[in-house]
Amino acid sequence: MKFNFLYKRPLLNIVIISLITIGFALFLPKANIDNDVSKMIPEDNPSSVAYVENSKIFGTGSVIIIGLKSKKGSILTPENMEIVNNITKEAEHIFSPVIKEAVESSTQENADSELLGDFDTPATTTQGSDEIDVLGDFDTNDTATPVDANKSMGTNTAPQALQNVQFTQDRNGVIISWDAINDSSAKKIVVSRWKISRKEIETMKKNEKQIHIGNLNFDETYNFELHTVNAAGVKSKAYRKKFYIALPSKYPLVKKIMSITNTDFLEGTAEGIVISPLIDIEKNGVPRTQAEFDIVRNKLASWDMYDLNLLSKNEESTAIYVMLADNTKVKHHEMVYNQIEKIIKTYNHDNLEINISGLPAITLLIGTLMISDLAVLIPFVVLAIMMILLVSFKKISGVILPLTGVLISTIWAVGLMVISGKRIDLIGTSIPVILIAVGSAYGIHIITHYYEEMKKAGNVSNEEHKKILMDIVNTVAPPVFFASLTTIAGFLSFMTSPMETLRNFGLYTSTGIFAAIVVAIIFIPSVLLIKHSNFKKKEIVVVSDKPDFITKLMLGVYHGLLKRRYIIIIVTVLVVGFSMYYITKIKIDSQLIKYFKNDSSVTASDRFLNESFAGTHMLDVTIKGVNPGDLAEPQILSSMDKLSEMLQENYLQIKKIMGYHDFIKKLNEVMHYDSKNPKDFYEIPLDPVKYNLENQSDLKGLITQYLLLYSGDLKEYAGVDTLSPNIAKMTLVMTTSDPYFIRSVIKDIKSFSKINFPANYTISVSGGSDITNALNDIVVNSQIYSLLLSFILVFSIIAFSHKSIYAGLIGIIPLSVSVIFNFGLMGLLDIPLNMGTALIASIAVGIGVDYTIHFLSSYKEQRMKSDNLEIVTTKALLTSGKAIVFNASAVGLGFAVMLFSSFVPLIHLGILASLVMVTSSLGALMLLPVILNIFDPKFLRK
Repeated sequence: MKFNFLYKRPLLNIVIISLITIGFALFLPKANIDNDVSKMIPEDNPSSVAYVENSKIFGTGSVIIIGLKSKKGSILTPENMEIVNNITKEAEHIFSPVIKEAVESSTQENADSELLGDFDTPATTTQGSDEIDVLGDFDTNDTATPVDANKSMGTNTAPQALQNVQFTQDRNGVIISWDAINDSSAKKIVVSRWKISRKEIETMKKNEKQIHIGNLNFDETYNFELHTVNAAGVKSKAYRKKFYIALPSKYPLVKKIMSITNTDFLEGTAEGIVISPLIDIEKNGVPRTQAEFDIVRNKLASWDMYDLNLLSKNEESTAIYVMLADNTKVKHHEMVYNQIEKIIKTYNHDNLEINISGLPAITLLIGTLMISDLAVLIPFVVLAIMMILLVSFKKISGVILPLTGVLISTIWAVGLMVISGKRIDLIGTSIPVILIAVGSAYGIHIITHYYEEMKKAGNVSNEEHKKILMDIVNTVAPPVFFASLTTIAGFLSFMTSPMETLRNFGLYTSTGIFAAIVVAIIFIPSVLLIKHSNFKKKEIVVVSDKPDFITKLMLGVYHGLLKRRYIIIIVTVLVVGFSMYYITKIKIDSQLIKYFKNDSSVTASDRFLNESFAGTHMLDVTIKGVNPGDLAEPQILSSMDKLSEMLQENYLQIKKIMGYHDFIKKLNEVMHYDSKNPKDFYEIPLDPVKYNLENQSDLKGLITQYLLLYSGDLKEYAGVDTLSPNIAKMTLVMTTSDPYFIRSVIKDIKSFSKINFPANYTISVSGGSDITNALNDIVVNSQIYSLLLSFILVFSIIAFSHKSIYAGLIGIIPLSVSVIFNFGLMGLLDIPLNMGTALIASIAVGIGVDYTIHFLSSYKEQRMKSDNLEIVTTKALLTSGKAIVFNASAVGLGFAVMLFSSFVPLIHLGILASLVMVTSSLGALMLLPVILNIFDPKFLRK
């Protein structure tokens, strides 16, 4: 393949590439950091679906936990209780600051029912805006055209078929209303809505004039379309509108606060069940005497539900649980977190140690550390590449050209990512670092051969210089191009993953690699052509023919090892054997908390809360019957109770289980407050005789009576219909989400349920810990599929480029050894397989194969000139060895920069990727020559 045609106008090449780069660079400031960890798992994954369904019934359950520890003995002091009470009260009134500003500036009498109007984007939100986004009336024939957000906005004119259409918002969604229908042929009205690509249709009868569309997310824009449909199914002209769903005025971001100063206490009286505060601060203030605190202790000891929730065993710590409002998103959680921090600073006391944890806290820290990583790692990797280039070439141009080329390709890839609307997530932060590290390799190959040839040629004319450069490009570009294809194939293998974060990583990293090869082949030679023309009068220093360090190293490798090829074979077999053994030791662990260093604040807080209280990891078990009232059946409630007992007996990590059955037991106890020993009634009523009833069905009636008498809120555990529940929940609070532990717990729950619950009852497991467990399975499957695909693609590319299946098989041998060694090292060093380290195998194949391809090409070139394998091997090593060593060093050092990351998976990725560059380059320079010399395949002589 001849590339000469690309360099007829080198200056034009430079200008075009520069303009493209500037265009992409303009979008970089618009890049969005996405720290929403819930997006790690696909929406259609069964665990994700179960979590969403469970959230619709019981709420999302997002909780920020504030842990307060006394530095001087017991937390139960008047001063500490005042602080707890103040934090609790202030946290109850947290809502969006944007909405707060709107409410305070409002002049309407009923601020609670205000609507924030219709807006283009959340950024334009202002109270009382009359701006309306209507996409006008378009000339549609029989079929309505979907909303095109790129079209210019029209005016709010009356639609043809519907008269006076109005959009208003309530706390649950959007109300669309109209006064009349102008279409006499209309049989029904169709309302469609879009959010991104999703389309949902609501059909209304002709005589209806209003529709309520709920289940909409706050702070998002939806497109609506209304039109009538006649008997023949023909649609009228469409009425379209873009509507921004804003948080209603004074919408609380906090749903509920639970602390020792506001928790309910259940008591039985002659009048029935009385719900009073555990500590009645409004009436009596905070406890001040030892006797008053003893009363609090006794109340806490009266119910297992309080145990390890509000007070630690040693009484040194208490916890405040801030339960966030449903339908709010990550940015709202961050608002709550930030306001909690401000509140805590107000009441922070020298005698208190205060920790904040929970998923929202972790999410916020992820966002902060991601920005920190980008600010630190990119300059570091640029500096690392500069150092290795300077050491390798000892010329400023040898540093600037490859580095400029790879920075250009990185800007292209990240810019395209922003233009495509993709946000930079946790794994995405590694894309610029990887592109700079990997992409520099292609420029290094061009520059290495250029300096070597110019060293031989000395001072040359422009024409001679161009011929030398074209010969270099035509010789080096094909293997470099095929090497880039294998690297691209390695990254594209992530497209098989069901995880969007891995698919985005694979797509945009491979795009960046393609850009890097284009820039290396076009931009760098174009600059070299112009540079020589401008500086041709400058004398070129001809370096001495004395072999440099790398040349000596290559000769030493051959004479010291390659002539003893069986030693290399034996060592390789031993390495593979030991690695296979340690592969069996690899653990799979995607716990989010493990992504942080042990000395991070969030890890310290999580450790404190797990040691002092029930834990920070949750797993929900939902029991669903068929008919209303099924969950008031004593036998079902008894099975729930037995399931709870079994789990706590078998697993020490489950420190608490809170469920609907616990409330029924407590209600049964307080309703027998006047018995000799009320604690005897802390049970699910199963014996009719004990309760002076005739049969089992009467026991269900007894439980129903309890529910009627109880005025508290049980929706958190029994859904909407708390009087005749057909669904109930129990929450396992644990100190770990270790995947093997969670898998065992879920297995036991399912086994128990099959035996102890009727077949027509549905028992499901959901929650954060279940999602973590599902994430582990996805990571493993993604690893297997991406690794297999990358091997298949690499094999195909090598086989195609050499027109030999044999070449493909030989080419993947060094790679296989490198990958096996990589996994063995993970098992040896106890590095878990997670979303970060799952990248390494395909990276090893995609990048490591570059060295195999370069050596194969060089070896084949020499083999076609000589039958003396010693000469062939020596010259092949001297020709390609230096470039491979430089390349591996640059890429390895680039990956090593990830050691400075804030995230443990990326640190592990940096360690493993750096070592992979060593093993894959050694495989190409030592193992591959031995294989070629032993078998001397025919494809090398064609």
